[in-house]
Amino acid sequence: MFLYVLKLHLNMKFLIPPYFFMMFSCAQTGDDIQRDTSDTIPIKKDKIAFDVIPYLNRAFILTDSIMVYDKNRLFQKKVYHLARTLVTIDSISKSKYFIGSGDSVCDVYNMIKIRSGKVSGWVYGKDVYEFTERKKEGNINKDTVFTIQSINFRLYVLQNFGPGFEDEEGLTFCGEDNPVALYNSKYDRLEVIPVNDPRDEYTNTYMSLDLFDGWEDEIKSITFYDNGLLIGIKREFQEGLAHIELLIHLNANGSEAEVIKYSNIIQND
Repeated sequence: MFLYVLKLHLNMKFLIPPYFFMMFSCAQTGDDIQRDTSDTIPIKKDKIAFDVIPYLNRAFILTDSIMVYDKNRLFQKKVYHLARTLVTIDSISKSKYFIGSGDSVCDVYNMIKIRSGKVSGWVYGKDVYEFTERKKEGNINKDTVFTIQSINFRLYVLQNFGPGFEDEEGLTFCGEDNPVALYNSKYDRLEVIPVNDPRDEYTNTYMSLDLFDGWEDEIKSITFYDNGLLIGIKREFQEGLAHIELLIHLNANGSEAEVIKYSNIIQND
């Protein structure tokens, strides 16, 4: 049996020193918001139609159900059985909006107009994770293409429509859990990868590359053998490191990953 190993050497961003940790919370009135949120509009009872920007892309829905709204953000219906559904994005709202009782700058999302065979309409962008070819120039985790044993693979880094880890003004302290979509030519499948973690060490429901002010994930190696991919991830904290190994079992009816290793190395007290 031969092992094929792909080493990914990626430049790490520096992590944020502990003294930068802070919580940015605000009420739904603009006067109480501590960051410049001129493009953030709290929910009001007298909702009016929002401005729309053409925006063509693909995205995955990760929740089982999602609420659909009209252009005034008035609830229309709830659609079920959507987890891991690939959808097309037609357009997005120009501004971000709070969902329900959200009162933090991290609780705002664009409205997204999506369509697929299962759902069509306007939804909040919290659970809609788009492909990010044009948005990840400064991120260490970019889309990755490789071929092993004549099988073509591609890892796509996804992102929802919240504030993200940083914006044009700098750090938001909101963080990102960036799910990863995997394409393999053997089964001609493009899919997000659910994770089986019996010990609850990994914490992510899907294979993801986290980017928070307290920790950051980076893919360090990819090993292929039999019918699976072994993904090595380094998770760097303020106080140390964690080494994670996810074994992705490729399957024509849907792939799944299992956590086979999660080890912490504490560097600082």
